[in-house]
Amino acid sequence: MDAIYFTILIICYLVSEKLAIRIMLSATWIFWVGLIILAGVGTALWIMRRCKQTHQRFTELEENNRSLTGRLAQSNQQVLALHQNVLAISSDLELSSLLPAIVERAAKLLHTPFGGLYLIEPESSQLQLAVVYNIPEQYLGSTLSFGEGLSGRVAASGELMMVEDHTAWDGSAQVYQGGPFRRVLAVPLKTKHGILGVLNFSDDQRTGLFREEEVRLATLFADQAAMAIENARLFDAAQRELNDRRRVEQDLQQRRNYLEHLSVITQTALQVDDFAELLQLLADRLGQTIGADGCYITLWDAAEQCVIPAAAYGPMRETYSQSKVDPKELSLTASVLQSRKVIAVEDVFNSPYISPAIAARFPSSSLLGLPLISNGELLGAALISFHQRHCFSAFEISMGEQAAGQIALAIYKARLLEELQRLVVIDDLTGIYNFRGLKEVGQRELDRALRFGRPLSAIFFDIDQFRNINNRYSHAAGNLVLQAIIRQVLQNLRAVDVVARFGGEEFVVLVPEAELAEAVGVAER
Repeated sequence: MDAIYFTILIICYLVSEKLAIRIMLSATWIFWVGLIILAGVGTALWIMRRCKQTHQRFTELEENNRSLTGRLAQSNQQVLALHQNVLAISSDLELSSLLPAIVERAAKLLHTPFGGLYLIEPESSQLQLAVVYNIPEQYLGSTLSFGEGLSGRVAASGELMMVEDHTAWDGSAQVYQGGPFRRVLAVPLKTKHGILGVLNFSDDQRTGLFREEEVRLATLFADQAAMAIENARLFDAAQRELNDRRRVEQDLQQRRNYLEHLSVITQTALQVDDFAELLQLLADRLGQTIGADGCYITLWDAAEQCVIPAAAYGPMRETYSQSKVDPKELSLTASVLQSRKVIAVEDVFNSPYISPAIAARFPSSSLLGLPLISNGELLGAALISFHQRHCFSAFEISMGEQAAGQIALAIYKARLLEELQRLVVIDDLTGIYNFRGLKEVGQRELDRALRFGRPLSAIFFDIDQFRNINNRYSHAAGNLVLQAIIRQVLQNLRAVDVVARFGGEEFVVLVPEAELAEAVGVAER
């Protein structure tokens, strides 16, 4: 443009010097005006270019903002979901419900169709698939060694691992070969005390690696799940310890009560003199000690080989001692005495130890037979009864055995004392009352006769020339004579009459309810 301007200027100067000067003056003005215009245009172009760049920058920032907003919203949703899942599993202290909840929530958190939870077995140093979510049941309970398969490697290393396509992975455990699993993420469940297990996330459609945010989310959830499992285990251990302590306290209280009852049984045996009363008290105490519906004490007649009902606790308390037991029918008393062992019968109508005919006479469904044996002597049995079917515990059997030992000892001592008392008032040779017995029985009969105004007669007799028999034939022969005479006398007396040996060959017969004439008739017989 400058070349064109100078060319025009030279031409004008050649034509006219004044014209050239004018043109030069006008050209200077035009130049500055053009220069200003050019500067304005350049500025406008620069401003337009900067505006375009600014617009593009704002557009990029807006797109980035939208992307960041979306990612933040997604992250917030994930954090919220993680928070809700953590709250849910942290509040559950029951392992039976906690473990399935962990696996299901983990799979849903990462939107994977499958989930599984391996737990480490400390005793065997193996992993066992304890819980599955949508995984075929055939895999439940599968075990892996440390370093075997994906979960075994994670348990051994303590670091998470993932596989893009499990079907093509050559490190798969044999149990999972041919399975429906594609991409798999395995995360260790770690606490400060070590690794509890491995949490698996798997997919049967998608392949490839899990995204970074998915891995981060899975790791955070696994950490919380491990804490929840450890807390649940601690709670379970505390509950078991508490329950064990309660059971121990209950057992101690039960044993304390039992010992108190046993002490009462012992005191009863020492304080009660009447044998029938003793048996009744023992039946009551034993039934109360066991907490049974009934208790029966039987005596054993060794000579007749039969059972004698003696006393009962429960609904048959008033009638049991008058009942009879057919010796041809098998009784539980005979069974326990024959075996000399405790016999527990849960169903009395289906037992080889008791006849159904005998069982039908009692309101019992279950019986515990306790032999009463002392110093080798078969005394009878104590039978613990429950109206409903009852499974006797080891503690009940043990209590029954100890109580039966005390009862047997009490019966044995009572019988021994009874025998001693009998020997004190009974003549050894003839088996009738001696002089001491005559005094006791005679006083009782005399008091009764005076109280009711009834007659009472007494007959005195002796054996003539008895001394000569002893001297001629010996005292042994004399004893035989005494025994024969007493047998003859007893055959001619009533059951209510009393015969006593007054001394030597002298005897007394007390005849209650007999006037003199009737007593003379008795004496003559």
